[in-house]
Amino acid sequence: MPFLPPKVLPVCPNAKVVSMSQRVRNPELFLAGISLRPAKIDDISAIRYVHSAATRACAAHHLGDDDVETLASAINREEYVHAVAGSDLTAAWVGGELVGTVGWKPTGAAPDVARLQMLFVWPLFAGAGIGRLLVSHAEADAHAAGYRSVRVRTTIQQAPFFKRLGYVMTAQSALRTGSGGRLPIAYLRKDEICPDFPITESAWGDAGRRYHH
Repeated sequence: MPFLPPKVLPVCPNAKVVSMSQRVRNPELFLAGISLRPAKIDDISAIRYVHSAATRACAAHHLGDDDVETLASAINREEYVHAVAGSDLTAAWVGGELVGTVGWKPTGAAPDVARLQMLFVWPLFAGAGIGRLLVSHAEADAHAAGYRSVRVRTTIQQAPFFKRLGYVMTAQSALRTGSGGRLPIAYLRKDEICPDFPITESAWGDAGRRYHH
């Protein structure tokens, strides 16, 4: 996923920066053909489809077909509906297609530390900047709620994406499957999250023109 860190986003002098105050006034953000809004329970079928596709694409680098299907099948269980409902997800849409999600919650370990969760992007849209947009949105939400640091657990394959966004790896482990497979896991943190959306219309114009339909 070839994302660029927010620091090197191209900024036009006349570009419109989407601030947290603007996002709060208008909870549905539409920027360069990408719409963000809170996920609803009615979106569960689309959420499952995106999460399953992203899980298969990522796990296939490390696990056999049976283990990949075991991981993906968990997304179709009833328990997953409750997990989604309790994750306060934001969904990204391009046209009428749900293409990604992200959520966050307090860690409970410290009063100002939040944890990113359920960051998934439909593989067809990998590299379009949607993952970075969702992470920036979640960080801004967490900062507005009083959190200053973010933690995330992800696959080792996705660790470089978070590093480019300013995260630092703190530990590694592996998720064991029932048949003995091991999915490498990375733990990362970001101690200074941005209080605002570091996104401009000019920065996302190319992605919007490419995928808007």
